[in-house]
Formats: sequence, structure tokens, C-alpha cells
Amino acid sequence: MSIPTTYESALALARKARSLDKGKPVANNTRLYIDGDDVRMRLHATDVVTFHADGSLTLRAGGWYTVTTKDRIHSALAGPLVLMSRKGRWYVAQGWNDPAPVPFYEGMVIDADGSVRVEESVRYAVADEDARNAQMRKDVKRFLDGITPERIVDAFEHSGGDCLGCQMVADDGTYPMGDDCVALHVEENYFHLALLMRALRAKNFGDPAFVAQLAYTDAMHGMVSRPFFRDPMRKFLVKTLTTGAVAVA
Repeated sequence: MSIPTTYESALALARKARSLDKGKPVANNTRLYIDGDDVRMRLHATDVVTFHADGSLTLRAGGWYTVTTKDRIHSALAGPLVLMSRKGRWYVAQGWNDPAPVPFYEGMVIDADGSVRVEESVRYAVADEDARNAQMRKDVKRFLDGITPERIVDAFEHSGGDCLGCQMVADDGTYPMGDDCVALHVEENYFHLALLMRALRAKNFGDPAFVAQLAYTDAMHGMVSRPFFRDPMRKFLVKTLTTGAVAVA
């Protein structure tokens, strides 16, 4: 990768593009575009970093809090600044051991001197989200603790009434009906086979159906499988139902 960390280096790279309209590739699915006095680093359709002529940066995730998005933004930060995560939340910090990192939020600005702009309202929003996330993790644990081997077997043998939203999967692996139903399933203590399949797909198992059968076999023997059931379910539910950053601007 050739991710720039300053306005000058971003502008110099962007000017080397064969076509300014198509941008200059600097990493996989990542290009630099000149936009007036700014240089925008775009990952897919999101300008994850905008380099301004005054040396400041504007950071955005566009709702995609992925490993790739995090890596692109982190790579564009000049030392000692880093983009790190703690308990699922992103922070911009003055080094990995910064005792008071700033919570990442959409549209956050880093000044030319490396200082990070943050309003008190952001910190209040983070505290509120952290409290809701903590409660959701408790709700997920309660939900999973209540799923017995018998319930798993029953879900496999009676899947005709499974949630339609969890069954509908587009060709690109997304769910057209969204994630709202997942929260409802946890709230109503409704476990079904399609929800497990959704978790196994999110885990990127090569053959989710085969892994599901392993979970079913364990349940038939009176066990709730940790690697094939509980761990992927917990990871999927927590990731889907908790918030990792504050969208402010």
C-alpha cells in the first residue's frame, strides 16, 4: 500500500493518476481524488479520509466499521496518532498507551498539529451508547444461556416457521430486510435455525450448513457446542446489536 499521511504527499500521489476522474489507486478498492483544494481517499463509496490544504484531516467510516476501513484510516494518520479499538469502540489516540483516547465519530477532524477536535456532546453520547451496549451484552448472554440442547434440536426439526427476514439472503450475502429482526429475536427469546445459519455465515465458515449439522449432532448428544454454536452466535449477536462509534456529523 502507498497510503499518504500528509496533504502534500496525498496531492502528489493523486496527481499521478492516469485519469483524475478515476483517481489514483493506493490500496485495494482505495483511490485518491482531487476535489478542489482537498484530496479525498475513498474506500469503495466512502471518503474515509479527506486531506485539507491547511494540514487537517476529516475522518469518516460511512457506517462501515470494518477491519479494512479501520486499517485505511489508521494508515493515513501520522505518528504518534493511531486508530485503535477497545471493547468494540474505535478511538483516535496519541499512541497505543494513551490513557485518554478520543472516541471516533463520523466527521471528526484532526488538526494539523495532531490535536483531535471533540465536543463534550460526543463524550456524553459515547457514555450513553456504552451503557446501552453493556445492557445488550447482558441480554445476549441471557438469550444464549437459555438455549438448551433440546431447543437446538427442536429448531432443526421444526424450521418451517423461521423468521423470513433471517431466511432472505441476497446474492452478495446481505439481508434485504436488515437487522431489526435480530434484536427482536433476542428480546422475545426466539431462537430458530435461520438465526444460527445467519451467525455461521457471518463467521465465514466455508460450509455453514455442514457446521450447523455439527452443532445439531452435539445437541442430539445433550451438548451445546461452543465452537459451532455458542461462540459464532455470541459474536454475531454482539456485533450486530451493539454500536462501535458515534455518528455525530
